[in-house]
Amino acid sequence: MESTSTENGEPESPETTVPSESVGESTENQEPEEEEPKEEEPKEQEPEVQEREVQESEEQKPKPELLTEPAASSTSADDGDESTCAQEDEEKTNGKDVTEESVSDCATRMMNTNVVFTSRKLSDVSADPSIPTNGINSPCVSQSPVLSGIRKPLSTQASTDSMRKAAGGLSNLFSRLRGAPAPVSAGTASSTTGLIFENRPSNLPAKSTTEEKKHRKQYEAMLEAAEQKKKKEQGALQREATDRLKREEEESTRLSCWLNDILPHWESLHSTRKARDLWWCGLPTRVRGQVWRRALGNDLQVTQDLYEISKARAEEMLKLGVKTKTSESTSDVTDSETTGTGAYVVSDKSRESSVELIHLDVRRTFPQLGIFQDGGPLHEDLHDVLCAYSCYRPDMGYVQGMSFLAAVLILNMSPSDAFICLANLLCKPIHMALFRLDDTATNIYFNAFSVLLDEVLPKLSAHFKEHNVPPALFLVEWFFTSFSKSLPLDVASRVWDMFFRDGDEFLYRTGFGILHLYQPRMLAMDFSDLALFLTHLPDDINVDELFQSIGAVNLTAKRYQQVMLQQREKATASC
Repeated sequence: MESTSTENGEPESPETTVPSESVGESTENQEPEEEEPKEEEPKEQEPEVQEREVQESEEQKPKPELLTEPAASSTSADDGDESTCAQEDEEKTNGKDVTEESVSDCATRMMNTNVVFTSRKLSDVSADPSIPTNGINSPCVSQSPVLSGIRKPLSTQASTDSMRKAAGGLSNLFSRLRGAPAPVSAGTASSTTGLIFENRPSNLPAKSTTEEKKHRKQYEAMLEAAEQKKKKEQGALQREATDRLKREEEESTRLSCWLNDILPHWESLHSTRKARDLWWCGLPTRVRGQVWRRALGNDLQVTQDLYEISKARAEEMLKLGVKTKTSESTSDVTDSETTGTGAYVVSDKSRESSVELIHLDVRRTFPQLGIFQDGGPLHEDLHDVLCAYSCYRPDMGYVQGMSFLAAVLILNMSPSDAFICLANLLCKPIHMALFRLDDTATNIYFNAFSVLLDEVLPKLSAHFKEHNVPPALFLVEWFFTSFSKSLPLDVASRVWDMFFRDGDEFLYRTGFGILHLYQPRMLAMDFSDLALFLTHLPDDINVDELFQSIGAVNLTAKRYQQVMLQQREKATASC
């Protein structure tokens, strides 16, 4: 701001920024107006007082934080500061604009500070906390009128050029002190690939034409690869969405066929070609339980009332505290009734007491689901069904492996229906032989598998014989649980669909399908790897690939019946 004056040209207040000589002259002009000579002595001292007031007012003025901190940290810039203050007083006397003067003063101080920084050691600069090291982002720089922008335009082009030069020099200095790269221009891309076109710093050789072309080709190759990857991902997502929509439409069509056509006319349509084709594609979840119940039948005439009676008897036994390992029941357990697979059974006198063992196995049933463990929503249902069956069939009792069969049924139907299906399922020949631990009957099924394996997969069968891998090593778990423990639950459900349609034969075809699917991998394994692989099948088995492999197995129902008949005759002859 310019200083204001009265009509006579005298200053309005002593705070006006003027040189000390002007103050003295104005005081002398006022001496004739003074009436008493005794006041001349203090008037002679008045210029010094006003000069001190001017200096104090100058010291109280806010200075740019960027300039005061570096200046305070170096004693070599004191002389420049004094000369700058004198120049300010002289220029303010001539009535220069305050904003223009501040910019010029900032530029001068910044160049002086640059000289101070470059003259000091890098270690001293980095160790001195008074010197800002945040580059152009530091608070002192952001508050400087040089870098934050000047609202008033400068009056001369020279001041503008000096301001820009000083600001650029300070920014580059801070970048070198911090070891950071030079600031990227506004027209350059901020991405990593965009840095290919960035010119090198001034202290390094410039890029050659060949190098520029090479970098441009690399950049274009990056863009093309990124575009191809993006298109590939979008295509995969689109195909997945299309396949999912197609599967949903197909399942909706199959569900409509089952609900409207087959189930209402089950006796006449369940064995037709159309129904069998729909069966092979997989039963819809909504009708799976109904189809299983009708396909399995109820030859034993088990009723819901019988389920309630058996469950009540099991609860009564639990309340009475009947335990399996008592002195009486322990003597009834024989070594021949315990298998190497962990399956166990007690004698006829204490088979009902096996309900105490059920609680242990329920917790280990499908642990990945978390619904059959203690506190789970289906824990009590599974426990009740198994306890009721052990009381319904005291001659068989509870055997390990039954919990997986009952759990799969409970997932698709009510507990009472699951009990009825479990009772009829365990009366099937293959399950009766396994769960009664009848070695003679069990060997018939295992020997039949070996014979058919020689015919269906002769190369793999020879590999098994070479490494002494008997089929019983993996068939116990596969057949005991009908693949519900060995395969993922969704895949096992598809296997159960076909098992209820085709019977025991499909368990064999499923076993051969698994071996056919992984035959190339197993041919390179030894005994230990084969045993581990066959008892712990991969969790990522694709159901479509498995059923394609099952369909490729050359095994007919007629051939299966012939082999089973031959093995029964051999077993009878050996007895």
